[in-house]
Amino acid sequence: CLSFIPYVRGNHFQALLPSHLFCLSCSCLLAALCRQCDGGNGWKIEQLPGDHGRTIPLPHVQKYFVTSYESCLKQQMITLRDHGYWDRLMDEARPDIVVSDWYAARFDCGCQYQLCVRLLSKDYIVLQEFLPEPVVIEQWSDTEWHKVSHTFHNYPAGVRYILFEHGGQDTQYWQGWYGIRVTNSSLTLGPQLHLKGQGSNQESCIYQPFQDWGLCRKAGFGPDNRLRELEGTL
Repeated sequence: CLSFIPYVRGNHFQALLPSHLFCLSCSCLLAALCRQCDGGNGWKIEQLPGDHGRTIPLPHVQKYFVTSYESCLKQQMITLRDHGYWDRLMDEARPDIVVSDWYAARFDCGCQYQLCVRLLSKDYIVLQEFLPEPVVIEQWSDTEWHKVSHTFHNYPAGVRYILFEHGGQDTQYWQGWYGIRVTNSSLTLGPQLHLKGQGSNQESCIYQPFQDWGLCRKAGFGPDNRLRELEGTL
């Protein structure tokens, strides 16, 4: 049985939320992934720090995905209702949606990294997106791990799905796995206020890692920003 406390937005009670923080999180090293684009020799999982690389400042992270000499992309579609985020909650409370990802290059080969996160309606219309410019890392550059993050705040009502996609390739077309390395991808949802459970001085949080990366090879966005089937296979 969940107890509820009022969720305040400005000076008004906007909706009722459970007394714990809902929290949805994922790691790109969990279970199966969707290889939307598997160019060159495809994706590979390697152990940190890898050849000509360095460790990441996250002790719990032991592995990473690495791309090849042609475009390698993977994605996951998150259905919010499946994780307890019902329609009224998303439309009225609009909890912050925070996405983050880690990427790095190897020292001896240049590479490119890209990330795209889209908030979708029930009809798969793009309501808002985070689409930074692709990052190009030159050969002989630093191999430090970089974190990219973004918070969706005050987004339009109607968000029912979140599409997360990242990847890249090497820029020198070397046979093998010399491209961008990615790991520790995450997507979290939570109220904009710090809510506390009744009788507790600490915030509580439901941690729900993604169970898999769903199959979505034949999906794409048309000129009207609607998700639709694409002809052919990758």
